[in-house]
Amino acid sequence: MLISNSANGALLVLGAVLFAVLALHLGTMALVLWRRARRAATPPNAPTELPPFICLLRPVCGLDPFDAETLASSFTLDYPNYEVVFCAADPKDPVIGLVQRLIAGFPDVRARILIGGREDHRQSQAE
Repeated sequence: MLISNSANGALLVLGAVLFAVLALHLGTMALVLWRRARRAATPPNAPTELPPFICLLRPVCGLDPFDAETLASSFTLDYPNYEVVFCAADPKDPVIGLVQRLIAGFPDVRARILIGGREDHRQSQAE
């Protein structure tokens, strides 16, 4: 029994459609497997690297109301990799005692005090 030309053409079209569906299915499966393998290589919610280190500079001079609360906020940042550096010009400044107490109260945070100012060298050059 011979197949007519129209039936032969219909079988050819049906074969092409089935091949296209099979290729699409295999491509989709390959994409799913690739994504799963990539996701398994990186644990969920794990940072790929630490954020950059920052240095928070806090110039201080004299005591004002709410200084304790304001300066203490430097120790409670939601950031994993930082240091707090307090800068005071005068070693007799009353804020230094407060800063020392705050540093002692937050031993897990890297912090220090720098005391001293830079002289204005323009005056010495003019003389």
